[in-house]
Amino acid sequence: MNQAAKKDKPNRNSQNQKVYDQRKTVLLVEDDSISAFLMEELLQNFHHNKSMIDYNHVISGHEAIDFCKDNKVDLVLMDIKLGDSNGIDISRQIKKTKPHLAIVAQSAYCSDDIKKEAYEVGCNDYLTKPISLKEFENILDKYL
Repeated sequence: MNQAAKKDKPNRNSQNQKVYDQRKTVLLVEDDSISAFLMEELLQNFHHNKSMIDYNHVISGHEAIDFCKDNKVDLVLMDIKLGDSNGIDISRQIKKTKPHLAIVAQSAYCSDDIKKEAYEVGCNDYLTKPISLKEFENILDKYL
């Protein structure tokens, strides 16, 4: 499990800069190393420019469930196709214990049926890979 992006809070003296009083935690559930690298780069960029984010990366659904159970999490970025499980099923299990936790499904498989199923289990949003920077930032702004 990776943990990164622990930086000082933004300068409170700047009137034009939005001040964040609380760090936010994002859990990235992604088993593909290239996709994980890209998402981590996007999170670091967002962190440096807008908000104070701690993010963690796990590669399996079971790790995601355990992490959400044991830690404060503000947003889960959930890959739909995981090697050990299905992101839809994992999202369903997480929502049983943390119904208000924001989960954004992300996948290269963007059929209407998969999107519908993701929303039915409680996912709050859906990102289609490859993910655009603007779309990704909009999601982070919305849930963090």
